[in-house]
Amino acid sequence: EYGPNLFSFPGQPNEGYDFESSLPTELDGTLYYVLGDESAAAYDDYDGDGYYEWGGTLNEFEGYKGYWFKSNSEIDIDFSFDISDGTVARYAPETEKLEGFDYNISSSRAFYFVKSVPEASIGDWIVAMHEGTVVGARKWTGEVIDVPAMGYDGESYSLGYLEAGDVPELMVYKYMTGELVPMHGSIPAFADNEVFMVETLSDESPVMPLEISLNGAYPNPFNPVTSIEFTVPEMMSVEVSVLDLQGRLVDKIAEGMYEMGTHQVTLNGNSLSSGIYFVRLDAGGYSKYTKVMLLK
Repeated sequence: EYGPNLFSFPGQPNEGYDFESSLPTELDGTLYYVLGDESAAAYDDYDGDGYYEWGGTLNEFEGYKGYWFKSNSEIDIDFSFDISDGTVARYAPETEKLEGFDYNISSSRAFYFVKSVPEASIGDWIVAMHEGTVVGARKWTGEVIDVPAMGYDGESYSLGYLEAGDVPELMVYKYMTGELVPMHGSIPAFADNEVFMVETLSDESPVMPLEISLNGAYPNPFNPVTSIEFTVPEMMSVEVSVLDLQGRLVDKIAEGMYEMGTHQVTLNGNSLSSGIYFVRLDAGGYSKYTKVMLLK
């Protein structure tokens, strides 16, 4: 059904099964990401040429492990995994770790698919941090990678990890020098069990905005959480509201003073019905709108 669905892969424990070969054909065209504990796969047009393919480091399913599947289908689909002998790969390998940048695997997590990092060399690492705490890391391969970002799930081992609305700090660890270089880019706010696309990370400071703008929502459609991005050219009072199709206020998701720059706030639709809504940004005497769709 639409949204995230948790499945247990029915293979032998500790055996790896080729990811694409194991996917049932019934899910073609409807499945757009799969999340494991430490790796993910997303179906996307990575090169912008209209050709969609799977990317990320989730190359194998492991028997008896659980995976989150996210579908854009609004109807239930019956399927079974292909676990024939031809799909068995090998003993499932452990995920490579960056020494000195340890983090715990949380049941609350997201993955940031980074497409381009001009300042990174193959063998460097992209490290995700939150207020000085490491929440994920992935080795740069020169191609799109899935950087894990662990969230706080209520357990003590995840204290200080990301919560809904937090924006992770992404950095490049230079393996030749040990230098940790802060990166900048359009980085969406954290939401549990989500996949986000980051086009480019750069060590150049972002250009300051010249005008008030409402930059849309991601993901959209969403269920139940989406991230709203806006920019302001100077410190000013900001309100971000959610309206129904009749223009009635149904939620206010941000109110207060915001500094110059780009900001993100989270819309949680748990208490809302499925349908179309408008997000309104009020700042500096101007109002900006964007349309979002909640599908439950």
